[in-house]
Amino acid sequence: MNKNKKELIGALCFVALFGYMTLLTSRLNAGVKPYTFTIVLGGLLFSLLYLVRSAVALMKANKAEVAEEKTVPSGRLKWVFITFGCAILYGLAFYYLGYIISTVLYVTLFAYLVDKDAKKWVYPLVGVVLVVFLYFVFGRFLNVMLPKGILNIG
Repeated sequence: MNKNKKELIGALCFVALFGYMTLLTSRLNAGVKPYTFTIVLGGLLFSLLYLVRSAVALMKANKAEVAEEKTVPSGRLKWVFITFGCAILYGLAFYYLGYIISTVLYVTLFAYLVDKDAKKWVYPLVGVVLVVFLYFVFGRFLNVMLPKGILNIG
């Protein structure tokens, strides 16, 4: 699979993810909705632009040369599905559990899946440090209202 096809698949994944997140923002309360919707809509628009650019590049590459079909190694394809699945689960957890809990779980799980060679205590530490840093940057410094979830934490 050539580079242009990979970019097109990635762009489709981003469009699907941001489209789903756009639907989730309709459930948020009025105080949080404008900020979140603006960010998610921006991501959706950039994803659509990326999709169009990738499609045009693929069409140009197909006209220029006939590429030979190769199958994606199962290991790489597995990681595409794992990454996309984790992002969808994170979106669901983000709504129900809130920012802090869902992001700590997501970063910890994803760090473990990507690099299983580090010591086990490093993964939760990275998750907590990253979440605390991002919470203070966005929640306190920029005054972005982050979802609290059903446990009302944050």
